[in-house]
Order: sequence, then structure tokens, then C-alpha cells
Amino acid sequence: MKYLQILFLLFSLTIVGQTQTNPKLLKEKGDYTFKSAKTIFPLEIEKYARKNIYSFDKENRIISAEYQNSESENSTKITVYIYPAEDGTEGRLRNEYLKSLQSISDFSNAELSANQFAVKKEGEKYICNGFKAIIISDKKNQNQLTLYECGTWFLKIRITSNELNTIEIENVENKFLEVFNPTKLTETKLLNLKSDLIIAPAIGKDKAMLGSIMKSAFKKLEWANTNVSEKERVSGFPDIYLEMHIEALKEFGNFEQENENTTNEVNKKYISDINKILKSGFLAEFILKQYNMVMRIPDNLKIDFDGYAKWVVENKTSIDLNKLYYLITYPKK
Repeated sequence: MKYLQILFLLFSLTIVGQTQTNPKLLKEKGDYTFKSAKTIFPLEIEKYARKNIYSFDKENRIISAEYQNSESENSTKITVYIYPAEDGTEGRLRNEYLKSLQSISDFSNAELSANQFAVKKEGEKYICNGFKAIIISDKKNQNQLTLYECGTWFLKIRITSNELNTIEIENVENKFLEVFNPTKLTETKLLNLKSDLIIAPAIGKDKAMLGSIMKSAFKKLEWANTNVSEKERVSGFPDIYLEMHIEALKEFGNFEQENENTTNEVNKKYISDINKILKSGFLAEFILKQYNMVMRIPDNLKIDFDGYAKWVVENKTSIDLNKLYYLITYPKK
């Protein structure tokens, strides 16, 4: 497993929410049953007592609960969020994770750093991918954010403490994951593995660009079907895997080299830049930087960010992988 340090302050993300400006405090004295997600928020989890539970929408489909250590004068706070994730679209996990980091940065009103890495929860029936950040600040507080995509739901756990170390926080989170199991959330509503492919209208009648895009998209689907089990894919489209993006961009370049007949100058520049990156030897580094390093990286892959940084100085490209020409989706059933 590779641990990557990131700095985050200003992520440019489009956030579409169903939340109310002021969350509603739910007056529940005992265990709270979240009916839509078939999940119970207990009044107590070991020594951590539920202090407040909130609804963020009129239909009570966006729920969070705060738990605190009832046996210590110091403060350890665990906040659990469960909310709709809708369709299993490419980038869903990554974008939601980055949005959550941005919220923490905005709230603290400071530039923070974090060690981040991919996580995975395997259950009897299903597997969920997630991403975790151990957040570093000048204060004594320890902060940890974990987000899982679970079919049509997100599960987010935020832990802050001024009494526990990183290992102890991990142990606390594992206790909460026994109660709020991501794979059980997936089980409530699986994604449909019959994928949808959406092509941007801007492609128009440019056959070379369209061909490159189709080959790239189909390569992603082929890679997912070959390398990722169905019980993992029903939790989310697995674009967290770096190898998938490497193979897809190689396929994009291979098609164009055989069919160099685009007449659109913008597309011609895009295709030229893709091929420049493919020939550079820094394809993995390029993808990781484009996606804020929110990826599952093979342990045996050597990454050379210093070499890539030098290459970029002399080889400017206009590629932004976040501006999608196509989108793959596993629709909710």
C-alpha cells in the first residue's frame, strides 16, 4: 500500500446537494432506525454515547450522528454520516472524498495536510472501496476521515481526538465499522452492472476523436470486468484503480495512431498532448496528479514525481482529465 501526502485548500468541485441549510435535530431517545438505509444508529457503541442525531433533508435520507467518549474528560468525537450516492458514476468516490476534505479545510479556515490512502471493506457478499485521510495540523488534535461508496449510499466516518493516537483511532473506527458495515449498506440496493456510456456533445462528427473515446471507454469496462469481481462493482464503478486509467489512455493513443484523420484543431491538440504524455514515460505520474492522487496504486509500481516535474516544465500540455469527454455509469436499480 502506498501512502501519499497531499495539501488541500482550494479544490474546484461542483457540489450538487439536497441538504438543508440548517440540519434538523431528531428527538430520538433510543436507538434510531434509518429506514431507507436499513441501518440502526445505536444509543451507545461501547463507551461512546450518541449525543446528537440530525437529518439534513425533508425525507430523512441524509442522516448524521455524533458520538462522544462518556468515560473521559478529554474529547474523542466520532461523527457518522449516511447519505444517498445515487448512480455509480466514474469519479463518484474520488469527488465526494475531495469534497469532504474541502469541507474540513473550509471549516478550519487553514491550509491542512493529510496522509491519504485507499481502503477496502470485504464482507460475506459484497466489497466496498473507500479512501482515508489522516489529517495533520498544528494543533494537538488527531483527525481522521474515511469515506466508503456502498452501492447507492455513501458512508462517512469522521473522528477527532485529543487523547488517542493514530493506532487507537483506527481501533475505534473498526468498532464503528462493525456497527455501520459498508457492505451491508451495499446490500440494501445494488448497482446495475449493465453500464451506461455518455458521450459529450462537443465531440460532434469528429470520427477520430469519437473512435479514440469509444476505445478508451470500452477498455475501462473490459479492465473492470476482467480484474474486479461483481461483488465489488455493485458497490461502485471501480475507477479508483490506477491501472484502469493507464490502460484506457494507452488505448486512446493506439487508436489515434492508426487513424490520424481528425480535422478539429482543438481535438487535434488534445490527441497530440495525450500521445506526448504516453511517450514521456510519466503516464502514471500524470494521472495521479490529475486526480489529486486519490487512487489505488500497485505496490510494485515505481513513481517518479521529481522526474515528472522536470518533464512538465519543458512539456506543457492542455489535458485536464477532470473535464470529461465521456462518462461511464453503473445506474442504480
